[in-house]
Amino acid sequence: SEVLMLKWSDVNFETGRMAVPSCETEHIPGKEYRVAPIFADLRPFLDEAFELAAPGEVYVVGGERGGRCLLYTSD
Repeated sequence: SEVLMLKWSDVNFETGRMAVPSCETEHIPGKEYRVAPIFADLRPFLDEAFELAAPGEVYVVGGERGGRCLLYTSD
């Protein structure tokens, strides 16, 4: 669910990094996000999504979200 919480403001195309919300550590001050590289394989998809995003779009991935991270477990 972390990808659903990713905002365009978290993506830095210039540095090639993004601040990904961290569900597992969000309760620890200073650990709400982790910095991840924008890998070459991912970059074209982010570029296209950014170009197609409606003006003022906040989230990278559209859809409904509960406003917080959801942790999924497998049985």
